[in-house]
Amino acid sequence: MVPRGEAPPWPALRILLFVVVSTWFLFEALAHPYHLGVAKDWSFYYHHAHTAYLTVRQHGELPVWNPWFCGGIPALGNLQSQAVSPLMLLFLLLGVGPGTKLAALFYFTSGLEGTYRYARHHGAEPVGATLAALLFIFSGRFAQLFVDGHPVFLSLAWTPLALYWLERSFERWRFTLLGGGLVAWIFCDGGVIATPMIGLCLGLVTLGTTLYRASRLITAVPSPSVASILRPIGALGLIALVAAALSAVRLLPVAESLIEMPRQWLGHESYPIARIWAMLAEPLRHATYTAPGTSYLGIAAFGLLVPGLIALDGAVWRATVLASVFFLVSTGDDGPLHLWNGLRALPVVGNLRSPFRFTWFVALFVALGAGRSLSLLYDAIGSWLKRLEQYSPGRALVLGLTFSLVAGLVATPTLLHNRQRLRGLFRVALNRPFSQPFRQSVGNMFHAHVFARIGLGSLACYEDQPFFVSSALRGDREHEEFLQPTTAGRVRRVSWSPHRIVLDVELVRPAVLIVNQNAHRGWQSPQGPVIRDAGRVALALEAGRRRVELRFRDPLVALGRWLSLFSLAGFAVACATAFRRRAPTGDASEPLGSAREEPGGLA
Repeated sequence: MVPRGEAPPWPALRILLFVVVSTWFLFEALAHPYHLGVAKDWSFYYHHAHTAYLTVRQHGELPVWNPWFCGGIPALGNLQSQAVSPLMLLFLLLGVGPGTKLAALFYFTSGLEGTYRYARHHGAEPVGATLAALLFIFSGRFAQLFVDGHPVFLSLAWTPLALYWLERSFERWRFTLLGGGLVAWIFCDGGVIATPMIGLCLGLVTLGTTLYRASRLITAVPSPSVASILRPIGALGLIALVAAALSAVRLLPVAESLIEMPRQWLGHESYPIARIWAMLAEPLRHATYTAPGTSYLGIAAFGLLVPGLIALDGAVWRATVLASVFFLVSTGDDGPLHLWNGLRALPVVGNLRSPFRFTWFVALFVALGAGRSLSLLYDAIGSWLKRLEQYSPGRALVLGLTFSLVAGLVATPTLLHNRQRLRGLFRVALNRPFSQPFRQSVGNMFHAHVFARIGLGSLACYEDQPFFVSSALRGDREHEEFLQPTTAGRVRRVSWSPHRIVLDVELVRPAVLIVNQNAHRGWQSPQGPVIRDAGRVALALEAGRRRVELRFRDPLVALGRWLSLFSLAGFAVACATAFRRRAPTGDASEPLGSAREEPGGLA
């Protein structure tokens, strides 16, 4: 075992272990790279990722507009789109099916490493930190995202890493760069739900740390300065600022979309304490959305908290308090203290729903507390052996192996139970792609993935946001671009892409050119102002022969793109400066990501 405060040996072997375990857990998904899960949301998310893939790969355009769904809707402005995810590179290289499965492996492996580092940061020994990582990343909520078909929630695996960089930034401002970059990545990876959830977690930890430091005005000598007390709030603000600047290309259209078209609520949501407990502690009996076992962590993890609580260990008590708060949040509208109702009054957070998803954070902090508590037991037995003068390298090895076995016995039921839930999920084979000129079809909102792969748009719409959809759109038209009246002349498509349509138009008299897509302020034409015809894209033209071009340009996306590019350049320079190698003195000598023990309380 490695003393706290020291970097653990052989990090490459540890990461290799995490890769192997993650591959084993995700084998069902990885073995079926071209299959989707049976839940209808798999089709929904695959469709949005695939249309972004088509826009970039086939047309060389930034995915701003999606003509393949609902008759044409915003792509970047869609809350759940992964159009500018950094992991789009995987999709472009391998295809969306295999790319999604490898993205899951990436998130699981990096999530294990992030949880390990965060547990070490709060004093867990390597075995205890490994236990915490295994319990959290392989807890039931992560298995449930595969059952429900929600790959955009994979980024919640980075919650411990976000907390790690946040808490490092309480002492070193430079770590706000890493925290902000991480949050920006999560947001761009379709994390419009995951980001405010993680933001609430960061905010709660920041508030707790600030209150803890303020309490030291009374108990500590010398008293902390006001700047020291307020520093956590400043660090969180800087992380938010960095994240907003880096993700501006997505943040601006999403903000406009949320203001104009807020998400549709499910109505009253309330879950008894017994139901939330059953989700976390009872094995799964039947696969429904909020059934017992859907957030399965197991009783043993909760039981491991007891020694640390009895020992009055600050880290275990901190984890238990945070787990309790998120447990109460998970109960929803009628829960004790009505925490969920209060959170819904906050900006942005009001667009969240399904409070039971906060059991993700219950599992995180219980896992962290269990890992720390196991480390305390190891320390206690080691100290007892030393007092008896019976501590030797051999006994230390036996002790380490024994506690490794205990950690394995605690984690194994959780891993086996939740891995079992992935069996038989990936049974929906992707249809063979077929290239043809784009046109709208009636479609099917529960099989959205089928249509874009064969060059068709689906007018059947399945979205949480009330996007505008014209009732005049048709899925059986011979031509997608036509004239009104039809006898006024002829239209021939020259070229088509999601953001640019070029047509040859020959008119014997004035007419209206209509495109079988939803109107949007982003549609423009050099030939005149784009108008609405029953909610469709239209252009009034005089008699004559001409080439007409319709282009989709969103000024907010253009502004956001430049902001993101400049911010990314500044971010790279700032990171290179802040983390460059220096002489072994001062702040910069501290190894990036090194583990160290924090003081007690909520720090």
